[in-house]
Amino acid sequence: MLKFTKKAFTLVELIIVVTIIAILATIWFISYSGYSENLKDTVRKTDVKTISKALEFKLSKGLLLPAPDNISWEITEKWVKFKIGELWDQSHTELASDLAQLPIDPVDKTHYKYAISENWRYYIVVATLNNWQEYKYSNLVLADNSSKNNWENKQNGKQENPQNPENEEDEWIFTYDEFDKKIVITWFKPGKARKEITIPKKIKQKDVLEIWNDAFHPYDIEKVDAPSVEVIWNQAFKFGKLKEIKFPNVKIVWNEAFQYNPGLTKIDFPSVEYIWNNAFSDIWLVTELNIPNVKTIWDHAFLTTSLNKSSKLRLEKVESIWIRAFDGMNLEEIDLPKVKTIWDSAFANNWLKKVNLPEVVSIWNDAFYGDNVKEVKMQKVKTIWKTAFYYNKIEKLELPEVTDIWENAFGYNALEEIKLKNVINIWDAAFLGNSLKEIYLPKVKNVWENTFNGNLLKKIELPEVKFIWKRAFAMNFWNWITDIKFPKVEIISEEAFWDNNVWPKKLTLPSSLKKIEVNAFSNTLVEEIDNKSNLTEAEIKPAFGPDMYNKYTWKK
Repeated sequence: MLKFTKKAFTLVELIIVVTIIAILATIWFISYSGYSENLKDTVRKTDVKTISKALEFKLSKGLLLPAPDNISWEITEKWVKFKIGELWDQSHTELASDLAQLPIDPVDKTHYKYAISENWRYYIVVATLNNWQEYKYSNLVLADNSSKNNWENKQNGKQENPQNPENEEDEWIFTYDEFDKKIVITWFKPGKARKEITIPKKIKQKDVLEIWNDAFHPYDIEKVDAPSVEVIWNQAFKFGKLKEIKFPNVKIVWNEAFQYNPGLTKIDFPSVEYIWNNAFSDIWLVTELNIPNVKTIWDHAFLTTSLNKSSKLRLEKVESIWIRAFDGMNLEEIDLPKVKTIWDSAFANNWLKKVNLPEVVSIWNDAFYGDNVKEVKMQKVKTIWKTAFYYNKIEKLELPEVTDIWENAFGYNALEEIKLKNVINIWDAAFLGNSLKEIYLPKVKNVWENTFNGNLLKKIELPEVKFIWKRAFAMNFWNWITDIKFPKVEIISEEAFWDNNVWPKKLTLPSSLKKIEVNAFSNTLVEEIDNKSNLTEAEIKPAFGPDMYNKYTWKK
């Protein structure tokens, strides 16, 4: 019969097993603890990146950064001053559309540190890691964190300019966005002061084609060379100190791109086709303007940017010149062979003497206000708007296609002769204060208030006119109005021919006349009235004034 004997672990064996289990448990605990701490740091870094992306998106929309909550102190990084606080309720409110939930520290639930620069364009977001080191993320290179920022920006496709003129390997000149077929320069990093910048033709084998909004605004750069750039976006170099620029291939210059660069004396853009609002305004004195291929020039493009020497402007390809584009630029002569529309105040306040507009159809309000224009050629113009040539020195005018001339269009010139064979409407004060001696308006239906007030008229022929409004021909001093014909006139408004010192001895009122208002012919020297209308003497008498009427011979 077999016998089985029970054997137990010895005490020594049990001690060994327990010791091994304890060692394994310790190793596991240490590993798990380290993993947990690393995981928390990873969360913190992710939070910082998420906040940074929301801030970058806000900047990309042209908006300013939100102010930090609980601002506690200031620091200076790379010559840029920052105010430091926290990203809390108020600042998060301004980011709510791009940052739905406010990130906080995963352990102590505190808010992350957040700082912005004095110009509201740069930020720093800071998280404190488990080892008490600070993890920073910024759109500015930081002196004590350049390696980390370098790593972070590489993750986002942003790298330093390979042509660093000062060989600072731990800092970059530019950040950029990378697309399928192009590179867009987005920011300039203001590290050590730089006066000259060269933007490379290629980065990562892709053409550098655009400079984004505010990329170099505002810095102390004096010279920029960008041989491959084709588009310069809004305010890219605004409020700068530029003295020399080279952009041989730029085709579009957007709003305010070079506004307020008083040191810039040469504007040379041989390839530019479109110049947008205020692109080169407020530059003060420019010695050379070269834009031979431009097609459209938008509002205020060169407003108060003055040429400091006599200049002729010829723009062979331009079709539209918008509001105040060249206002106050000291131009003396322009030649615009393809322009069809000239908008409000486009060339106001220059020194223009000669204007050639062979294809222009519309000239808008104040287009040439306050210039010295003596000669103007515009054979295809159909409409001339308010005060278009107000306060000039034009002596002779022929407008074969014009149908409408608006208020004050040629007021206070030196006109002695006009030919307006197709004009239908002439509005208020259109030819006020000229030296016209004779007018023949074969198609005009209405002559509005003050239209020819203050001229030197002798002969007036209005074969189709039906309405003559207030003071239309008043105050024609120092001349004899010897002949006036208005065979179809129906209404002559008050003071229409008021205060004309002299007058033909006989005035014929045509059969078409339905109404003649008070003082229409007061202070004139008509001796005989030939009334062919159905108006009565009582209806006509007030038109000549109570003192003058008794001198007239009534003829019905």
